[in-house]
Amino acid sequence: MGAERRVVNLRAARADDWFDKVATSAPNFEQLCEAIGRKYVAFALVAGVRITALAIDPRSTDNTQVTFAIGDHGDEHAMALPDFRRALTQALVQPEELTDPPSDLDNVEAVQRFIGVRYLLLAPIFGIVVHELRLDVPQSARGQDPTIVIGLGTLADEVSVEEFREVIREAVRREEQASRPQRPFAIDLGKIPEAEAAMKRGDHEGTLEILEPWAGPLSMLLRTPQGQALANDAKAQLARALGLLGTAYTRKQEYSSAEEVLRLGVQWVQDGEVTGLLFAQLGELSSLQGQYGQAIGLLRRALALGCPREQVLPLLAECFVQRGRAVAALGCIDEALARGVPEDQMKRARLAALEKVGPVYREFRRRVPVKN
Repeated sequence: MGAERRVVNLRAARADDWFDKVATSAPNFEQLCEAIGRKYVAFALVAGVRITALAIDPRSTDNTQVTFAIGDHGDEHAMALPDFRRALTQALVQPEELTDPPSDLDNVEAVQRFIGVRYLLLAPIFGIVVHELRLDVPQSARGQDPTIVIGLGTLADEVSVEEFREVIREAVRREEQASRPQRPFAIDLGKIPEAEAAMKRGDHEGTLEILEPWAGPLSMLLRTPQGQALANDAKAQLARALGLLGTAYTRKQEYSSAEEVLRLGVQWVQDGEVTGLLFAQLGELSSLQGQYGQAIGLLRRALALGCPREQVLPLLAECFVQRGRAVAALGCIDEALARGVPEDQMKRARLAALEKVGPVYREFRRRVPVKN
């Protein structure tokens, strides 16, 4: 028996006016919104962050200190306003695992949990309305993935649940980018070796201090005739700098910022080894977040662009293992070993892959040896 597509009206599940209700019931709410930004007050509420005090610097909002606690009984912390905004953004853009649709589609709370309570609360902050959930019943039948009809003004679109979540996460990221303070900026390519040296000695903060102010201006410069007219060598150096910045963000586990600057680097150089290195970094970033299928595509792209194979193959093998593709993993492992990658580095992935296809693969390799 085939699946039947069911439409669930989300009027009861959405939370269109929740923020206005909080605004009318909380004392000094408007003053708080003026000090740190209306959307950031909403972000804090959604993230479960209680703002307990503000020390406002009238000369510079960047020096405003925000004291806050996480949850009802958490310890208090203090941050400068830009750092507080950035920390909130990082908390809200972390992916959440998708679950199976609820068996009772009339249970509003179950539907909310399936779509994601966080995203339903954030949607009206950006003027996004969720109209319908569409999914196949019975769920055991093979059919389409669940989708959500969302609206923005007079526009409407039907997207998957994960795509809806990503729309909200991207809106949060853009809000943080727009609120970043504008700093004086000059491109000094001579700073890149200094940033590389900081990275080699494990000084991630030092790398960030040198290169973090470059990200916003380089994004704008890319879209100008002056940026497009730069020599290829200069573009490659800028992309290399963004790769270093991406590495620093990755080591600090600020994954969304890392992905942002690495993708910007790819836009600066469309091909060549530097682009391959950036794709390899994006692949590593995806694997660190458990997105192994996406990582495989990025790592293959890195290889196609000329990134050194011995640098990419070990991680590619790990991703194949995680996706249950043992033969593909062993192919990568054998080539990596032939190219001089230490056996210890490949041992865990090799054992995991051989556990699935050991005797068959060993016989295959006996007949078809690896070519150096």
